[in-house]
Amino acid sequence: MMNRRQALIFLSVCMAESSLAQAPPPPPPAGPPPGPGVGHRLKRMPTGARRIAHDGARYFFHDGRFYREIDSGFEAVAPPIGARVPSLPRDARRIYDSRENLYQYAGITYRKVSGGYEIVGTY
Repeated sequence: MMNRRQALIFLSVCMAESSLAQAPPPPPPAGPPPGPGVGHRLKRMPTGARRIAHDGARYFFHDGRFYREIDSGFEAVAPPIGARVPSLPRDARRIYDSRENLYQYAGITYRKVSGGYEIVGTY
């Protein structure tokens, strides 16, 4: 049989576990809602798209998405890891890592570097 002190400890542990189980879900990833992805084609790039050169290839960057020029227009491609962009998309969200500040938007993770932001991964 439990004494009063043991019962209080038991209740405290149960309440703590209960509150952890009911923690709110994490916020959704920053960026536009899911839409056309890799392989989606455009006849022309939207106004404001930036040209980005990386590893000898030319990309276009617009609203957190990368495109390559093809015969009939432009095709969405996977973000080139290591490429640098001059600025982040407007709604990029800052995240924290144990070593540095990172930013995320539309499935891409960026880090601040001299002159802009470098793509360090995708999620």
